[in-house]
Amino acid sequence: MDRFAVQEMKCMLCQEEQPIGAQCRGCGATMGRYYCCQCRLIDDGPHKEIFHCDGCGICLGGHRDDYFHCQGCDACVAVAVRERHGCTERILHSDCPICGDTFFDSTRTVVQATCKHLIHADCLEESVKYSYRCPLCSMSLCDTRQLFSAIDDYMRISSMPPEYCRRISRIFCSDCRKHSTAAFHFVYHKCGNCSSYNTAVLAESRATAHS
Repeated sequence: MDRFAVQEMKCMLCQEEQPIGAQCRGCGATMGRYYCCQCRLIDDGPHKEIFHCDGCGICLGGHRDDYFHCQGCDACVAVAVRERHGCTERILHSDCPICGDTFFDSTRTVVQATCKHLIHADCLEESVKYSYRCPLCSMSLCDTRQLFSAIDDYMRISSMPPEYCRRISRIFCSDCRKHSTAAFHFVYHKCGNCSSYNTAVLAESRATAHS
């Protein structure tokens, strides 16, 4: 329903039809704990905090003192992350890369991944069960130190067949965005710059022997 288009309401106590408002003009009943004349929004949730932001032009869930309107992002941002907030023009006017829903109109919690892309918190939680890579830029979405440490342990005890031992791979790291080389492996190639295993093989060649 387009709340902004609502002009009239009907009181279910006295049945009077009337312009939308905070109270019934017939019996005086309160329509809800919260009422916004700009958004035509009435809400009676007993434990729900709602406030209207003139900058966003809509009502938002939460306590007004916990948010500030960022002019660059054109959206409300939690005060708790003000110091580390990475401002990006109209960043919330985009879609979640996992579910495709628009952030600006969503009532679900939105978080900023380590790569700075926005994702719904529940989408991120579900996504990292299957992949640690951002679906937009392929950077690591979460803390991968434990995972990469386990791969290091595996690499120390594994060995490639002799015919592959002199091959090297030219790789690109999706975390530091740099090129480097690594010993050829069927699965894992460690970045020579940041030690990440979030890499892609660009080319392979045989190592040159030096006398």
